[in-house]
Amino acid sequence: FGSSEFRLLSKPTIEFPISTELIGADFMVDIVTGKFDQTYLNHEEFKYSYLNLGISPSFEVLRDNLSVHLGAKLVYASDLERKTNNFYAYPNVDASLKIIDDIFILVAGATGELTQHTYRDLAGMNPFVSPTLDIQPTDQQYKAFIGIKGKLASNTGYNLQLSHTNEENKALFIQNRIMTDGTMALDQPFHGGNSFGLVYDNVKTLGLFGELTIEASKEFSFSGSMYYNKYTMSTELEAWNLPRVTATIKANYTGNSWFAGAKLYYNGPTKDYVVPYGLLTSQGTIVENDSYMDLNLNGGYMFSDRLTAFAKLNNALGKKYHRFLNYEVQPLQIIGGITYKFDL
Repeated sequence: FGSSEFRLLSKPTIEFPISTELIGADFMVDIVTGKFDQTYLNHEEFKYSYLNLGISPSFEVLRDNLSVHLGAKLVYASDLERKTNNFYAYPNVDASLKIIDDIFILVAGATGELTQHTYRDLAGMNPFVSPTLDIQPTDQQYKAFIGIKGKLASNTGYNLQLSHTNEENKALFIQNRIMTDGTMALDQPFHGGNSFGLVYDNVKTLGLFGELTIEASKEFSFSGSMYYNKYTMSTELEAWNLPRVTATIKANYTGNSWFAGAKLYYNGPTKDYVVPYGLLTSQGTIVENDSYMDLNLNGGYMFSDRLTAFAKLNNALGKKYHRFLNYEVQPLQIIGGITYKFDL
């Protein structure tokens, strides 16, 4: 549909030790420019161009029971189309203190960053976006966290973390306004309530993360993790298409010849906003996508260092859930094959 995008991203790093400390700096040059032939509601061309320059100096102190990382992120951001310039300063600090050897470790910190969105990245997260997006950066002013981690046993680790995040101009996927009553011809194929756009809002997130890992043996490992997020919106009614709860359970086996793995993923319910044809945006309806579970299995046999046979079962539960509104995923998928490595 006449959309195009160019990006140049460079992130060099410099580090050098002084005595027992480590001093370093990360640099960033990020150039994004692109265009869409039209906006969603009219045929006006939309262009976007951003130049972001950043530096993140850091100083790391390592002691027997204490590790401290002190730093900051400084970003100069220029919107070349709107001809506006902004300077951002973010914290980049974290520390860990061993209270009881490796059994109980206290961690805390605060970070922040400027997230430059691109058409490529957004389409990777949601392949059903229309080629009419208003591309803008998100200012994550800070993410402060505190937690504990360590080992419950020699082969069992845990990680618990509580965080609070403040983001300005956070990007949210939302269904585009429906432009037909079902009998009218569409101006564009993505006007039929079958595509997604973006809205931006200032969002505060209270997050809880928990993880458990078990190394049962050299061959078998197990892990489970869960995220819970509570969103506080400034303008929007809901945190569109963001689940409050996600969880993952993984198990892996790697032997001398055989290998196998399983991953069970849970995604909590999400909400979207539908505006039928002929209605104003304020007259839309909140709809909910049900939660879902997805089980993926894989395994194989290594005949040699070069030849391997493998098989994968995706969505093994066969659930036809909707990852995004109106888009049902494929049920059970089976993939098998062989790989051979050539030594040239």
